[in-house]
Amino acid sequence: MWTRLGDFIIRHRISSLVFIGLLTLFMGWQGRKAELLQEFVKVIPADDPEYQEYLKFKATFGEDGNSVIVGLSLSDSARTAGHTFFEPSFLNDLWRTSQALDSLEYVDRVLNLTQVYDLQRDDAAQRFQLSRLMPSELTSPAEADSLRRRLLNLPFYRGLLINADFSATVVVVSLDQRVLVTKSKHSLIRAIERQLNDLAARHQMRAHFSGVPFIRSYISQKLPAELGLFVCLAALVTAIALYLFYRSFYAVIFPMILLGIATVCTFGLVGILGYKLSAITGLIPPIIIILGIPPCIYMLSDYHREYVKTGNKLMSIRAMIHRLGLVTFMINANTAFGFLTLYFTNVVPLKEFGMLAFLSTLLTYLLTIFMIPGIFSLLPPPSAKRLRYLDSRIIRWMIERTQHIVQHQRPAIYGLAVVLTGLSIWGMTRLQAVSYMVDDLPDSDRIYSDLRFMEKNFDGVMPFEVVVDTRQRNGLRKLSTLRKLDRAQQVIANYPDVSRTLSFADAIKWSRQAYFGGDSAQYSLPIADELVVLDRLSRRSRGEASERSVLSTLVDSTYRYARITGLMRDVGSQQMPVLLKSLNTDLDAIFNAADDPRPAAERASFTVTGTTKIFLKANDYLISNLFWSLIATFLIVGVQMFILFNSARIMILSMVPNLIPLAMTAGIMGFLSIELKPSTALIYGIAFGIAIDNSIHFLASYRHTRRAGLSIHQAVLESLEHTGLSVIYTSVVLFVGFVIFSPSAFGSTRALGILTSVTLLIALFSNLVLLPALLMTFDREKLDTSAALIDDEEAELPPPTEPLD
Repeated sequence: MWTRLGDFIIRHRISSLVFIGLLTLFMGWQGRKAELLQEFVKVIPADDPEYQEYLKFKATFGEDGNSVIVGLSLSDSARTAGHTFFEPSFLNDLWRTSQALDSLEYVDRVLNLTQVYDLQRDDAAQRFQLSRLMPSELTSPAEADSLRRRLLNLPFYRGLLINADFSATVVVVSLDQRVLVTKSKHSLIRAIERQLNDLAARHQMRAHFSGVPFIRSYISQKLPAELGLFVCLAALVTAIALYLFYRSFYAVIFPMILLGIATVCTFGLVGILGYKLSAITGLIPPIIIILGIPPCIYMLSDYHREYVKTGNKLMSIRAMIHRLGLVTFMINANTAFGFLTLYFTNVVPLKEFGMLAFLSTLLTYLLTIFMIPGIFSLLPPPSAKRLRYLDSRIIRWMIERTQHIVQHQRPAIYGLAVVLTGLSIWGMTRLQAVSYMVDDLPDSDRIYSDLRFMEKNFDGVMPFEVVVDTRQRNGLRKLSTLRKLDRAQQVIANYPDVSRTLSFADAIKWSRQAYFGGDSAQYSLPIADELVVLDRLSRRSRGEASERSVLSTLVDSTYRYARITGLMRDVGSQQMPVLLKSLNTDLDAIFNAADDPRPAAERASFTVTGTTKIFLKANDYLISNLFWSLIATFLIVGVQMFILFNSARIMILSMVPNLIPLAMTAGIMGFLSIELKPSTALIYGIAFGIAIDNSIHFLASYRHTRRAGLSIHQAVLESLEHTGLSVIYTSVVLFVGFVIFSPSAFGSTRALGILTSVTLLIALFSNLVLLPALLMTFDREKLDTSAALIDDEEAELPPPTEPLD
């Protein structure tokens, strides 16, 4: 088959290259459709109960993660000079800035010191009336002082707008949820950022930006720059490596053209499949460039080696395809099917990554098998100068040292492997699965430091929600329910990782304070008779300015569902379950009290939900799916190895040297306290699929030499001689190629680069030393003569049926 394919490629090389050119134009046109994902990737399946509760919450109360939260802090010099947030100049500037922000399209509401309401009793109309504390600009310090006293007299806002020592205040800009899934949010958030930065600069303050929309926008805007940078770096590193190896511009230019076409085709597949580029799928183009190099090196090295033997360019290319066609196909198939296992998870971003990487890997192989032979069959044959690398003294010394070690120091090899594996297992026991909402960003990044500022001064910016279902219409108009709601908030207040919360109980307390003339001492739950009066006045207030106030977001229209809303710290996926377990226990004691005589079905129930909980659960779900995908990759690769060599012994021996590097990487992570998270869990499947390639290349040569009559000992040494050069070259390229990801600003990309590089470097020595040693020790002297897929390509190369030119 591969001989006929080689003949076809050589005879039809010009028409094949023209077709590839037309395909590139088509895929480039389709690549125009590729867009960046503008929202958090959907990880949890739609039928997950907790995700269903979250969707129900959003349908009832709206989006919880739709606010840009900005902290304003006084500089040290301003505080020393006695400046405060209640100076008329600042308040007027903040008021004007708020008006400008409120006028922006897709801004729903602005909340800060100048944009709050006071609730007052209107005796003439027999209702409550909401009025702004600061309806216009202030004209004197006395008005500013009055505003300060009135605001501090409203416990409803206590702890929400200004911190305990009055050194920081917040501006909350709530956005229309429709803009959050479009590119328009970037320009909107930039406008918000510009306005508030200018405000802070005018008053010797600093603005600290946070909130879910800001974090999303920040990350998605950094992604295109990183994607372009790493595509260029991958291409540059690859080009330099090829030139250093081959000392030939032909060996650099045309493989780079091939990889450029593969990149264009990858973007074309994104457009055809209707996917959007995320932090995960955005890694595929540079990965494809890196993964496309080994087949190029294998083919060029074998072509040059054959040319040294024959001196005939076309016959050497034909022999190269005959010898490496199946091997390179299986190498790419192993990697491709390793990616494809991700498609069968229940996680949308992993499914998209798996399918896109699978198709891109196979398409890159097809381009390689047609373009490398086709192009080099049209070029002049390699000169003697270009073939000197085959006798590289450094590589020759490395291979000879490896042969010596494999022959004479196998006990030491096994002992070292056992010790390193034992240490790795010990390190794996120290491995912890932890992820944070912003752990993709380095500690030095401003968004990270701003988040820590908000956590220190306002207990966080991540959404925290509790939904209380009273099980009946108007259930929230009962005093017993309000008391439970209030007790629940008191319990939540004992958790230092959660901020001050608001609920419908706070609204009732506020209305009682208003009923008694605004006395803050009256900010408490009413007695039964008072509740009737407050309820009547509240009903008459329906349709007033309250629909733009915080009050309208705390209860549904039927008064069955109540919302306890707040913010929390980014506690991480490890601490979150502990917090939720404790909180659920405490809240259950309130809403399912032992002395409640009602059946359980009639008692109020509660659900802790919100973007933070769903996001952290999604990360745990992602890690679980990656684990099972890795198991599936092991099985698929094992089956492929068995089909290729028709030997269970060879299959097992090939797996051992490639599993040890994965264990060692996991151990290193444990010892260095590198957490297991989606970004670090992803590397194992990728690294294993790549590392096994060297095993296939070596074992194909080993079986070929064995069938030629060599003993196990001779076959191992001959295979090291034949494949060592290519294995070392490709491993170095892959190592350097993945290292380029290490400067990334994204933790996921950085972890992928460093840990994959470490794994592949360990796998290089494992495949060059441990695998040959295992073959010498455990393979049988008598060759298994049963048919194997690889054997079809080991027959004598037949002459072409017709001239190749």
